[in-house]
Amino acid sequence: MRLKNHQIVSFIICFSFSGLSLAASPNIVSASPKGIDSSWVRIRIFEKLKQVSIRGEQIVVVNKADSFRNVAIAPLSQKKLSIELKRKWNQSVLFLQKDNGAPSMQTTSLFIKGNDLKIGAQSINNFIQVYKRNDSFDVIAYVNLRDYLKGVVSSEMPANWPKETLKAQIVAARSYALFMSEKRKNQVFDVESSIKDQVYRHTDDPHLEPLLDDTANMVLFDENRNLFKAYYHSECGGQTSSAKKVFGDSQSDVEVRDPYCQGRTWRMEIPKREIEKYFGPFKQIVSAFNPIRRAYAVDVQRADSSFEAFDAQKLRMQIGSTRMKSTWFESSIHGDKIEFVGKGYGHGVGLCQWGSRQMGVMKKSFKEILSFYYPKTKIVSLN
Repeated sequence: MRLKNHQIVSFIICFSFSGLSLAASPNIVSASPKGIDSSWVRIRIFEKLKQVSIRGEQIVVVNKADSFRNVAIAPLSQKKLSIELKRKWNQSVLFLQKDNGAPSMQTTSLFIKGNDLKIGAQSINNFIQVYKRNDSFDVIAYVNLRDYLKGVVSSEMPANWPKETLKAQIVAARSYALFMSEKRKNQVFDVESSIKDQVYRHTDDPHLEPLLDDTANMVLFDENRNLFKAYYHSECGGQTSSAKKVFGDSQSDVEVRDPYCQGRTWRMEIPKREIEKYFGPFKQIVSAFNPIRRAYAVDVQRADSSFEAFDAQKLRMQIGSTRMKSTWFESSIHGDKIEFVGKGYGHGVGLCQWGSRQMGVMKKSFKEILSFYYPKTKIVSLN
């Protein structure tokens, strides 16, 4: 759906003055007439490093982001750059070791340009920032939004899934990235490359190109014509969760009954003492299991029979999101161990990837998929 003319004008004015970091980062290029997909996103690839080795071709180091556009890559630029954080003059200092020559010292964060840059086995694109903190540094990649979406969707979904499902994932991922870039416009990065935001791995696979063309510049807006933070997850198990109740996100308080996702059962056993690191000593966990939805809180009974409530999602992240696959579970104590039996995979908010796959198999369009999982949103083109 498209906004009416007066709504479009209103949005463009707000969007132009919002200072979205995507269009300005890091003055390497400006957004082209092709739209927002031609702008840039800042991705934190690594954090809290003490040292790193960057490999590539024609590596050039500059001190300011706006120097990128003026840097001519010399034919004899180095192919390897080692960076280490050391203490000198009672402050943290970046030491650079190039292919040849003595180490050089920099007290500021650095911008690095090169071809086929890699850290270990991971490709990190051609523009990165080494951002120095007090006692460590982060590595932030600057990536064209379209290429970023390719890396996210190829990491989140198999390439052989229905095309309409992949299109829905593209629009959700773009909406999430733009929302976070606006939220973090005054920070040094827009999104994490992990499940903290969206999983991203660089790819040159061209199979998503036509799907990106079909959904170019499309995003989701909420009822108040704001960019929508489009959460998504693997399996809802038949019922999605409220973003407000899971994350405290006031933008969405929607739960959807999902007949397209059946949800697989999972089981895990964990030593009681490991749970006590989070809860403290307890007598038992009173399961908040509900046959039609996952738990938002877990009640813990103490030795004196008193009860205390804990956030279920925080418990899951504390234990490990790949171990405790969801908060849709019931528990039982067997001696010094606790058994959890549940269903679904992920936080349960927003689009269910396996449910959207089934909708794609049933020939539902990407717009139908998005409308089902985000029922109070509109699909808007930012051309």
